[in-house]
Amino acid sequence: MKTHQNKMLLLLFVLGLGIFAVQNVHAQEKNKFDPSGTIHALTREDGSGTRQAFADLFDLKDENGIDQTDPHIAVTNATSVMMMTAASDPHAIGFTSLGAMNDQVRPVAIDNVEASQETIENGTYSMARPFQLAITKDLSPAGQDFIRFILSPQGERVIADRGYIPTGNSQPYEPAHIKAEIMVSGSSSVAPVMEKLKEQYETLSPETTVIVQQSDSSSGMRDAIDGTADIGMASRQLERSELDQGLQAVQIAKDGIVVIVNPGNPVRSLSAKQVKAIFTDSTLHWNDIEAIR
Repeated sequence: MKTHQNKMLLLLFVLGLGIFAVQNVHAQEKNKFDPSGTIHALTREDGSGTRQAFADLFDLKDENGIDQTDPHIAVTNATSVMMMTAASDPHAIGFTSLGAMNDQVRPVAIDNVEASQETIENGTYSMARPFQLAITKDLSPAGQDFIRFILSPQGERVIADRGYIPTGNSQPYEPAHIKAEIMVSGSSSVAPVMEKLKEQYETLSPETTVIVQQSDSSSGMRDAIDGTADIGMASRQLERSELDQGLQAVQIAKDGIVVIVNPGNPVRSLSAKQVKAIFTDSTLHWNDIEAIR
């Protein structure tokens, strides 16, 4: 009796392994790139500076400045979410900051030019935007000291080490050693390099605490205007309406906008025209792209 039970258990175990193997094969097939599959374009939320810069650079706005991104395209609300979504979907395409790139996704060249610090600096890769900080004339002495550090050779080294292009207008810096708290708010694209700048600055000026809050560029501008934050972060040019409300722009770097796909996607280069078509028509399939010239 016991032997019979053991045989039955063994049979069930083997059957279970077989079912698992079949399911695993089906899952792998499902996660493979299919050129006839629908393109799953990913964009960012409305307040994102990266989205606004992407729309400007790839000519997605109409004559009235209205973003013509297809409203059916999936919206991701942070750089990290964009990256994770593209990494898990073989048919996805999105965009991110050059400095945010990792090996979970693969960059796509634009008009056969790859994004890099070198190609952005020499102008051959034109899909670039500024990283700007927004301040007011009432910025505290501690806030002014932090800005001076960011624009110093020490600050520019931090920026370059993160994959961005510094302004090259650095001035010598000595910490003021002010006991204070500085609130910095805004872009999720600027936030990672700001965290590194904060770490280096607090090493030089331990009396000062810098708090970095990540949201999006437009929220950061509102926080700087109403005084919730001392410094706002924007991954785009400040808008005229923001400047009219008393904000002043301080550019700290230039960054590339990189089109990204899943590593399993064989597409290596797209034209700017093809990218525009993808983000304005959510019904396209990957094998439709070749016909767009």
